[in-house]
Amino acid sequence: MMNRIIKTLEEDGALTFAPASDRDIRYATSVLTTNHIPPIPSHYVEMLRKTNGLVWNGVELYGASGNERPEKGYTLPSVVDINMTFLGDERMRGSLVLGRASEEIFTYNSRQNNYQVLDRHDMSVTGNFPTFAEAIYLFIEDLF
Repeated sequence: MMNRIIKTLEEDGALTFAPASDRDIRYATSVLTTNHIPPIPSHYVEMLRKTNGLVWNGVELYGASGNERPEKGYTLPSVVDINMTFLGDERMRGSLVLGRASEEIFTYNSRQNNYQVLDRHDMSVTGNFPTFAEAIYLFIEDLF
């Protein structure tokens, strides 16, 4: 399903990047776990092996490494960079931030072994999903 989602988003103008290497994924996972942040889950690794991050219509999915966008004066953060900003936030304990949309944050909750969509303002859970593809599909279903 993730292949179909990425292909559909690319056809709709999504910015994608070269696939993440196994080395990049291992390095990011190592830094995350060293800082007591959950490792990158397999459903998300599947996406990273297709594109090391994605930007589409206000949705950002973070890569194993950051992606510079010099024409925009912006760098799409890596999963490591973004999760380090939440390091001291107790509400995020056991969660790995994977991306964001305008008012939501996409996370993997290692305690519940599921993907969650959180409200960016109060971090309340607005949706639970068994796979990452199902979580992101909620934001792109109009394309299908």
